[in-house]
Amino acid sequence: MLRKLKEARAARVEEKNHLANRQMLDGLNLEVNRAYAAWNASRLLEADTHVQGVPLKKDEVAYLILDGVGLVEPRRDPGKWVGASQGVSFKVAKGVRYRVGQSRGTFQQGEERPQVIDSGRGIVTNQRMLFVGPKRTTEWAFSKLVGFSLEEDGMAIFNVSNRQKASGFAYQPDVDHIVDAVVAAAIAQYHSSEDRAAVSDELLTIYTEARAAWSAAGGEQPSLGAWGPPRLEAGPETS
Repeated sequence: MLRKLKEARAARVEEKNHLANRQMLDGLNLEVNRAYAAWNASRLLEADTHVQGVPLKKDEVAYLILDGVGLVEPRRDPGKWVGASQGVSFKVAKGVRYRVGQSRGTFQQGEERPQVIDSGRGIVTNQRMLFVGPKRTTEWAFSKLVGFSLEEDGMAIFNVSNRQKASGFAYQPDVDHIVDAVVAAAIAQYHSSEDRAAVSDELLTIYTEARAAWSAAGGEQPSLGAWGPPRLEAGPETS
């Protein structure tokens, strides 16, 4: 009986370790997928000369057209009164009280934070980023771009010289690696092909490291998803 209990316990431990290893490999496989997709997107191999409903400018081509994008602009949260005091109440006559020291305190404005105010299409071209929605149409021209940031969980924020406050667009986290890569590469390409190549080289390094981590963990053939090639051998060489 004791032997059977030990064997059953050992089997459960082995199954638990196998599951943990499988989960780790699945996570690494996802990283390989995302890293390859980001590198491939940064090459800007696809360029559309026509975008339905959006007139492109002279020599302008679209690298990415994405539905379900949110327009993000800074908005303040509701403010509140702080340090309020009820004061002290005194009885001065029957049925009559007098209150002194009552104060509403100081009004504190709400924090300003980026918020989605419209939903529509996001377009990245070789000249600008563009949002087209039912309420607003907004563009961020590369010629006026003074800074940008690619936030976690799918958000790109741009600072342009013709607006006082930064704004941008939000997108689903499951495609943030693609959108981030295209945005970074398109901005770099606007300045020079060498800058765009540097972005791609950096993403290639990330892909190479992700693939090496997969192999070191005992992975065989990563199953690349819809953004990747049918087989890993179709990806970039890592030697």
